[in-house]
Amino acid sequence: MGLRGMMMKKILIYTDNFYPLQGGAEINLERIIERLIEDEYSPEVLTLFPAFSGDERNFKYPITRIISDKINRDSLENTTLSDLIWGGGQLANKFAHRINNDDNRPAWYVLLDNMIEYIENNGPYFAYIGCGQFGAKQVSFMPDIVEHIKNQNPSCKTFYLDFDIYHYSNPDGKLWAGEHRIDMNPLPHIDYLISLNYHDLNHESIDNSNIKVCLPPEIKERNEFNPNLDEWENRPYDFGFLAPIYHKGSSIVKNLLIDFPECNFLVKKPTYGTCDELDQIYPLIAHNFDVVDWVDNMDSDFYQQCRYILYPSLNEGYGLVPAEAILNGAIPLLNYSKSNYWVHYDNVYYIKSELNENKIPYNCDHYLNNYRVVNEAWTKEVGNILSKNNKIHLKFIKDTKNKVLKFHQDRYEKFYLKFKNLLEGNE
Repeated sequence: MGLRGMMMKKILIYTDNFYPLQGGAEINLERIIERLIEDEYSPEVLTLFPAFSGDERNFKYPITRIISDKINRDSLENTTLSDLIWGGGQLANKFAHRINNDDNRPAWYVLLDNMIEYIENNGPYFAYIGCGQFGAKQVSFMPDIVEHIKNQNPSCKTFYLDFDIYHYSNPDGKLWAGEHRIDMNPLPHIDYLISLNYHDLNHESIDNSNIKVCLPPEIKERNEFNPNLDEWENRPYDFGFLAPIYHKGSSIVKNLLIDFPECNFLVKKPTYGTCDELDQIYPLIAHNFDVVDWVDNMDSDFYQQCRYILYPSLNEGYGLVPAEAILNGAIPLLNYSKSNYWVHYDNVYYIKSELNENKIPYNCDHYLNNYRVVNEAWTKEVGNILSKNNKIHLKFIKDTKNKVLKFHQDRYEKFYLKFKNLLEGNE
């Protein structure tokens, strides 16, 4: 292998966002990192996201934060991750201008330069796993950090973990951003495209320019939480909804807010995109909802406050939310699709509608063309669910909690071994 075993099999993991955020991306990446450490690799994390003041979490692996300032959580109010990364927020601009007061480029250019500098100073690497906006060059005007990794070690195995494979499955077969030429690899210098969802990865509509592998997340264990009937019935919110942005099914939820005015909804702010719809549209149509911030605790501040979790997502790579919900005693409600069924099997409540007939995974246009009938299906089925005896729902929670962890963990073990074989060149 040379270079002293490629520096003890160093693996660089780049991600836009990381802890102290607590979303699916953070949980998924940490479990991969922990498993790599168990298998005697040396992973390190490079991330744009800063640490929070007062967050004293200890990590067993090195983390380098390009935005190195520790920030107060309150300073993120009315800011999303997209604002922070792309320089629309003051934090990113402040950091970029401090690095070079004479640099008038957008903040994200400066942040990318700092990523490349880190790679040049800390490589070479045995392997690389990138995810997020800057994990691989996806648009022509971006610098390519993976090219620098390959220049240092041409044999470095490079992976791009796409949390939402639908980027490669729109009706034209093009990428979600930038120009995609059929005679060019859409992710240059990336050897393997990782999907969390085996069904989507192997769908006929997926672009085939990259070698594709599946690595679903392992659901992270939580403290045992078993609600009794009184606790569950007295939760302050009937429904919780995560991230009110279009592809998460926000239009379906707005319809439910109107159709069930007697119910209480808890809405968690999105970590990316904007809060415009939540701030401007939701108050115009209903007042039966409260909002929890995007950096608040997922378990205690969101899941455990709700009886049901609405997850009507139109495009989702895997979706940890339904599994996390049931482990916290909240029943997840999902659109039925072959993709969602591969991920969650019988461990959720499904809403069946015209979305079942979608020929391309998570084609949003299909929803627009069937907007009325899909919303009506949700209203009808949610009404049926609410009309049933709560003892039936509590039994579903208790029965499902006993099997959901094993279901996801067993599958993770199977696919992780295949991923490890790729790392070692045994594919």
